[in-house]
Amino acid sequence: MAITKGRCGGRSGVQGLCLTVLVLAIGLSACAGGGTAQQDGAGKGDTRPTVVGPSRPDQQSEVQPVVSYAPTCTSAGERGCLSGTEVQALEAFDGKLYAGTTNWEETLATVWPRTSAQINVLASQDGTWQRTPGLPGSPKCAPGNAPWEQVNDLHGAKFAWQGTTAKRLFAGVLANEDGACPGLQASVFYLDERGRKWINTGLDTRLEETYGAVNSEVRYVETLSDGTTDCPADRPCVFAFVGPRSGTIGPSVWRGIYDPADATCDLICWDSGPELVMDGIHGPPAARIVSSATGETGLYFGTTALGLGRCGAENKREECNRAALMERVGPQAWKPVWLGSPVRDGGPDQVRGIASWEYGDGAHSLWFVTGPVGTVYRIDTTGGTRSAPVAERTLGEFLPESCNARMLPYQLYVHQRGSTDRNPEILVASEACGSTPRVS
Repeated sequence: MAITKGRCGGRSGVQGLCLTVLVLAIGLSACAGGGTAQQDGAGKGDTRPTVVGPSRPDQQSEVQPVVSYAPTCTSAGERGCLSGTEVQALEAFDGKLYAGTTNWEETLATVWPRTSAQINVLASQDGTWQRTPGLPGSPKCAPGNAPWEQVNDLHGAKFAWQGTTAKRLFAGVLANEDGACPGLQASVFYLDERGRKWINTGLDTRLEETYGAVNSEVRYVETLSDGTTDCPADRPCVFAFVGPRSGTIGPSVWRGIYDPADATCDLICWDSGPELVMDGIHGPPAARIVSSATGETGLYFGTTALGLGRCGAENKREECNRAALMERVGPQAWKPVWLGSPVRDGGPDQVRGIASWEYGDGAHSLWFVTGPVGTVYRIDTTGGTRSAPVAERTLGEFLPESCNARMLPYQLYVHQRGSTDRNPEILVASEACGSTPRVS
């Protein structure tokens, strides 16, 4: 499970923000897990999945969590130390576990901005965390300043190529936005086959053409096979979900084709322009992309609502100031699966986590969670017919009343106990409650 924005400060002097993880049961039957309450008119024998509440005590593991990764850097700035105020991304790849760290509000001058965010690796359960090679530098940064402030996402994928199968690990980053690297664009990097070097795929060149001097981030990286010649089943395309850190151009989605034989590309040949810009013309206006998911059921991403003061005449006024869940319905084609009520009218301001689950009979459910109060929604698809979104639960139902005003969910994950488990759980990772991040 990749718990994004898991802010538990290490030795850097940053006050830590910890996560609450709730476990909600998904069931094929209306009374999954022994519950008795029916929701949304579900009757006896109804096969729709239903959230029935926190996991039962008999379902909970007796294994207690232990600390695996913790930063080791101190004010002495030891060579080779592990840094990070957050572990922003986790990815199991090729028998190892990789962790992407960030320097969010880093206070140690010996670490940030001198040292970029790191990608570290755990090779075995009983091993110790080690640093992978550093991410490439950039001439756009002032001397002594590192280019990459956060490793936002890690994504592993397999590609068939000329009779062989290649495994690749990708990383999406946030460019240094502290003023030391003007005009620096984010990019997607990949780890070479020998694990000795991170290589830039060249997305930053495309982003510079779109965003100019505005710093950007690659928030998420996904892969998808859509049945086309460019993205066949054994050689998926790579998708980067990008956001500018300021300016007037909205967040965007980029497609890349895996082609190691093309000398004009660095493994991934990115399209000359984005598939989608959330600018109110090509898609609902949005401030940021803050979630993504891919799988058998499709490719999705969620946004934060654009502030009402930025909803100009050029935007679609009826879609502005609303959080959105977007779905790719074909090459260069995206549409909203769900649009929240306007924030000004009390609607949610963000879609922070997305997960999907396919059942044995071909039916599937799409789940997403909104902020700031943490409402979990479900959309069912059966026989090609998609249901209206159903608000299943609000995280505040399971937490003290004082928490209900601000419950920022960050991730959804379907947890299946083996291939035969037909009653999996949904894990919801969230920040603890509080009126601001500092008092959470």
